[in-house]
Amino acid sequence: MQESGIQDDAEIEQIYGVTKGLPYYLNWIRREVQAGKKPDFSRGNDDIAKLLLQGLNAGQRRLIEVAACFRQFKRKNLERVLAQLRDAEGLELAAVGEKAVFDWLTDREAMQFVEKRDGHHRLDDVARDVFRLSLFEADEALFRVVQGVIAADYLAQSQQVEPEDAGYRARYENVDWRRLRAAYLYHLLLSGEKSAELVFRSHLLEAQHFRVDALVRDPLKDLVGEFGLEQHPFLRDKLRRFLVKVQPAVEQGWAVLEKFPIDYAYNEEKLKLSKNQIDLAVQTCLEKPEALAGLARFVALIYQSGRCLESRRLGYLRQAEVLAAGLVEPEEDEFSSGLYLWSLGNRFFEYGSKEEAIASFDQALGIKPDYHEAWYNRGVSLANLGRTEEAIASYDQALGIKPDKHEAWTNRGVALGNLGRHEEAIASYDQALGIKPDDSSALYNKACAYALSSQPDLALTHLHQAIQLNPENRTLAQTDSDFDSLRGNEQFQTLLQSS
Repeated sequence: MQESGIQDDAEIEQIYGVTKGLPYYLNWIRREVQAGKKPDFSRGNDDIAKLLLQGLNAGQRRLIEVAACFRQFKRKNLERVLAQLRDAEGLELAAVGEKAVFDWLTDREAMQFVEKRDGHHRLDDVARDVFRLSLFEADEALFRVVQGVIAADYLAQSQQVEPEDAGYRARYENVDWRRLRAAYLYHLLLSGEKSAELVFRSHLLEAQHFRVDALVRDPLKDLVGEFGLEQHPFLRDKLRRFLVKVQPAVEQGWAVLEKFPIDYAYNEEKLKLSKNQIDLAVQTCLEKPEALAGLARFVALIYQSGRCLESRRLGYLRQAEVLAAGLVEPEEDEFSSGLYLWSLGNRFFEYGSKEEAIASFDQALGIKPDYHEAWYNRGVSLANLGRTEEAIASYDQALGIKPDKHEAWTNRGVALGNLGRHEEAIASYDQALGIKPDDSSALYNKACAYALSSQPDLALTHLHQAIQLNPENRTLAQTDSDFDSLRGNEQFQTLLQSS
C-alpha cells in the first residue's frame, strides 16, 4: 500500500476487506495505481471480479465457477462431479483447449488464484467468493444443482469408507468418515435441498451421542466464516433461520442438549448464551422426534425426557426403550449395552423408576456381561429398593471385574451394615480405603460400623478423620442414629461442636 501511495487507514481497511490481504490482488492494485488506474472499491469487489473474469470464454468461466463451489478439490472428485453435471444437466465444461480440465485449472502461471494446500486445490477466498456469486446470480438453480452434486459425491465417498451397514459406532469413530460427512453437510446446506434441515439435525444428535460435535460444528463454522449466518447470500431463508436457532446446540452441544438440568446461569456467564437462545435451540433440535429415524430419534427422545414436564419424562424414555432393541449391533457390544446403561438405565434411576432402571441394566449386561459399570449401577438401584442381598451380589460382580472400584467397596460395606454384618462391612471399607485413603464416605461409614459394634474409640478416630476430609460429615453425624450410643461421650460432643 505504501508503494501504491495509499496511506489512508479507512481506505486500507476497505482494501483489506475486499482482498483478504492476499498478495495476488495487492500486487494488481499496486500495478493499477502505478499505471494511473486506481481501482474503485466503493462498490465492493466489482473491479476484482473484472480482473478475474478477463480473458475467459463462457465455458472457461463456467468451469471456474463450478470449481469455486468446492471448498477444496482433487482431480478425481472434480472430474467425477463434472461428469455427473455433463450427464445430468448437459453441462459442457471442457472448453479449455488441449489441456485436461484439471491441469488447466491448476496451472499456477495462468490461474494464480488457485492454490494448493495439504494435497488439495482450492480457489483463494477472494476468487471463490467472486466466482460463486457470479454463478449464483447468473443461474441460482444451477448453483444449487452443483452444490447438490458435490454433496452427493462426498456422501458416496463416506459410504465407501464406512458403509451404512457398518454400524453407528464404526462410522462416527472413523476420522475419515467424519471428515467426508462434514463436507457433505456443508454442500448439502448450500444446495438448499428440502431434506437438508432434517439431515443436519440427525447428524447433530448422533454426533452429540458420540461426543464428536466437530462433524456438525465444522461445516457451520465454515458458513459463518464466509459471510456470517444472518447475511449468508447462498442459504435459503428457512434454512438460515434454522441454523441460527440451532447454533448454540452445535457449538455447545453437551451444555445445551444433554446436561440435566440446564445450567442457565453458567451458560449465560461463561458461554454468553441467553435462556431464550438455549430454549429455542433445544426446541428446534428436539421437535417432532417422530420425523427422525434410528439413533437420531432415540437420542432426541432421551434428551426430550430431560427437557419436558416431569409427568412426561418416563413416557419419552419408554418410547426410546422400544427403539433401543432395533439399534443393538451384535458386533458393537460397547455401543449397544451403552444404550441401556447410560441412556436408559441411568435416566430411569434419576427419574425415580428404579425397577425400570434395573431392567435396563439387565439388558446392558445381557449384551456385555463384563460391564462393571452396569453391575455397579444395578447394585445402587437394588439398594435403593431395599433389596440388600441382591445389592451386595451386584457389587461383588462389579468388583470381580474391576477390583479397584472403591465406590463399589464402600457401597458394599453400607449394604452389609444394613444387614447388621458390621465386621464384613468394616472389611469392605478397608478395601475401599486401601484404594483411596482419602475416601471420606468410607471413613464415615466405617465410624458408623464401629459405633454400632460397640467400639467407641475406633468410631471416634474414624469420624474425626472423616470430618477433617469433609466437614459436611459433622452435620451428618449430628442426627445419624448410628451414633446414638455415643451421644453422651464428651469427645463425640467436642467433634460435633468444633469448627
